Amino acid sequence: MLTKAVDNIYLKRNEFILIGLTGRTGSGCTTLAKILKTEDFDDLTLKEPKSYNFANDEERKYQILHQFMKTSNHWQAFSIIEVSSIILSFVLQQPLENLSNFIDKLQTNNDEYELYIAKRTELNQELHRLAYMFNESRSFTQSEYDDSKNEDFYDYFVNKVTKYKNQIKKFFRKYHCIEHNRPRLSDSYDTEYDLYTYLMQLFGNNIRASGNPYSEKFTSDSQYCLTRRIDFVINIIKKHNELKGNKSTRICIDAIRNPFEARYFHDTYRSFYLFSMNVDDKERRNRLKDLKDKQIDSLDRIEYPEKFSSPEEIFYHQDIQSCLDITDIHLYNGNNENEKFYDLTEQLIRYIALILHPGLITPTKIERCMQLAYTCKLNSGCLSRQVGAVITDENFSIKAVGWNDVPSGQVPCNLRDVCSYKINADKESFSDFELHDNKFKVSIEKISSIMSKCDQKICGLPKPFCFKDIYNSIGGSNNQVHTRSLHAEENAFLQLAKYGGQGILGGNLFTTSSPCELCAKKAYHLGIKHIYYIDPYPGISRKHILKFGTKFNPEQHLYFGAIGNAYVSLYDQRMPIKDELSLMSGINMKKLVNRNPEPITPQEINEIRFKKISLCFEFIDRENIVVTNNYHLVALVDSVSHLERELYWSGSSMEKPILIKNENSNCTLIIKGHSAKSQCYYTIQLNNPISKGESLQYTTQVTAKDEYHEMQPYFSYNVRNYIEQLEISVKIHDKELIDNVSFEIYADKARRYKASLENSDEKIEPKQQTGNKSFIYTKIIPNPKLYTNYCIEWKFKKP
Repeated sequence: MLTKAVDNIYLKRNEFILIGLTGRTGSGCTTLAKILKTEDFDDLTLKEPKSYNFANDEERKYQILHQFMKTSNHWQAFSIIEVSSIILSFVLQQPLENLSNFIDKLQTNNDEYELYIAKRTELNQELHRLAYMFNESRSFTQSEYDDSKNEDFYDYFVNKVTKYKNQIKKFFRKYHCIEHNRPRLSDSYDTEYDLYTYLMQLFGNNIRASGNPYSEKFTSDSQYCLTRRIDFVINIIKKHNELKGNKSTRICIDAIRNPFEARYFHDTYRSFYLFSMNVDDKERRNRLKDLKDKQIDSLDRIEYPEKFSSPEEIFYHQDIQSCLDITDIHLYNGNNENEKFYDLTEQLIRYIALILHPGLITPTKIERCMQLAYTCKLNSGCLSRQVGAVITDENFSIKAVGWNDVPSGQVPCNLRDVCSYKINADKESFSDFELHDNKFKVSIEKISSIMSKCDQKICGLPKPFCFKDIYNSIGGSNNQVHTRSLHAEENAFLQLAKYGGQGILGGNLFTTSSPCELCAKKAYHLGIKHIYYIDPYPGISRKHILKFGTKFNPEQHLYFGAIGNAYVSLYDQRMPIKDELSLMSGINMKKLVNRNPEPITPQEINEIRFKKISLCFEFIDRENIVVTNNYHLVALVDSVSHLERELYWSGSSMEKPILIKNENSNCTLIIKGHSAKSQCYYTIQLNNPISKGESLQYTTQVTAKDEYHEMQPYFSYNVRNYIEQLEISVKIHDKELIDNVSFEIYADKARRYKASLENSDEKIEPKQQTGNKSFIYTKIIPNPKLYTNYCIEWKFKKP
């Protein structure tokens, strides 16, 4: 059936979906995971869509999405893999004494910090209560797994570890700890945590670094231990669903905190999408009311570090900002009515629907503009971070784009090699200051000398350098004014002035990172009304510049929507909507209303069955073509009185078909509509209707011409009734006329979509007919499938 052929296009998307969640603590990852676990679509907290009186196109799109997700079991519950539970599984699979010893060592003072754990004696006395968890967990290491134990491992990793985690969380949250930090270059400070949070942060970092929750020593061989264990659990869940007979597996990983974990799943699974949960910081802090402000600040420093103390920490420390940079779909978790999460759930079903059926709806105007800003950032030659920006008028019409980069005409930072400075001191690549300032020359030559020895180590990568970093290091400062680049927003604003753009008063600014203080002032001055951003800038631009008085402040919006590769993947239609609807419904709307010639209704498939159909397309020459069709049918019901047929021709002209063989003179051919070049509808009228079980044979013939060489090089039959045997032949009198003859099967008349890979481009060899010089290419198809197009194709040889 064609419906199944269309379904097959989306089959892999429906079989497996993998979602990762990321976001700061308090942003709502756990809330979204709970929504994803909902079994029944009707239990989701969704507003009923309108059926009329729509306020805008987004309300119409919601109606389409709601209907799609509610139909045909498109909504299915997700299995949840909690990253925190997987981290804990590493701890539970080692002896309990290791945990106790680790906690003892934490209180050892060193030059950098001192840790104090309240009620330490009580904690030691109570730890034994956790022993049963550790004892049971030793049987569930990856080395102990085989397929026969899959269900036990499924129960452990999906159910028991989460249960143990909740019990351990309750146990350790009774205890608090204070970390007294003594940094070398700044004043000392205290950081307060509950002990559970502190330990889990350490365990996660250590496992990412070494594979061992109690060791912080980084080894590249162990850096994917955590992701590999998550992947191990993914395959356990998939195997569990196969054993249960479930055709679809949907899994959510809650929550990813390191960008290389997300990269791992992007590279491993094409069906992986990283969702970020975003919320205004004030609202997020309100939701964390059980934590003190100092504890929230401590979490922010861990999850959103401004810099790392050593280079390798990038591989194993939490870094939510970098996760946001590679997020596929941003969700906004605000405006919750009585904890019902209507808006969040509506956003969720939008993107689940698009994952299942790309191109079901079109992007929002916000998505369209932010996608352009995201694309623009890829032009940036900045070595630290790429940022893109777009400016529109109030109707979201694009007026200017920009990205952070050096002024036009100067060489971008990523194209300047530190080693070339010493070799040729190219005046077009380096500024007058860089070439002649003595302190800078000494510094850059030192770097160049060391880097020139690293070609093998860095595998031939270029060796660019950041002027700002080197200049600030020479002067012992951290001044942003020494950067070579324009900011993305600044660049976009200047494009308007440079090329005489239109006014943007009341317009919109889209930027992949919220504007800094300098760019915020420009946006305010130019009368920007709305600012849409993905990643919040850590400065004071929001409070100090964009919130001033009550009259002219721009409204700021955290972006939510698809971005990057996901934008293309989700909104790119797999086939035109018109074709998909026609194939699925079996209805061609154009034919239904086409009056010349008048369309006909195909014979009902339950009325007749063909014993055999033989079709022969004979090339005498390009001006003399004869098509002869033999039909042998059996009636399946009483009183079959007529047969409806149609012909299509792509050549120059076609005569009306005639009957050349009429069994018992029982048939009359009646033309219902005829176009000399393209098509013909006709009826085989039975003078005496046949009854159930009676058979009928008849032959039709039509002549055609292709003197202008217009015809498409194929001969096909589109099956509309059950047939026991279909025979298609192409007969030629001049072997030099065609070559490369092959057999193909399509799911549609237009031959756009192949219905089978088995016979793809199957070559057909010619047979010479006895007694003459003609050759015939024949394909016999037993029991051809309904609604399928069987086709012999060829290429015309050049004259």
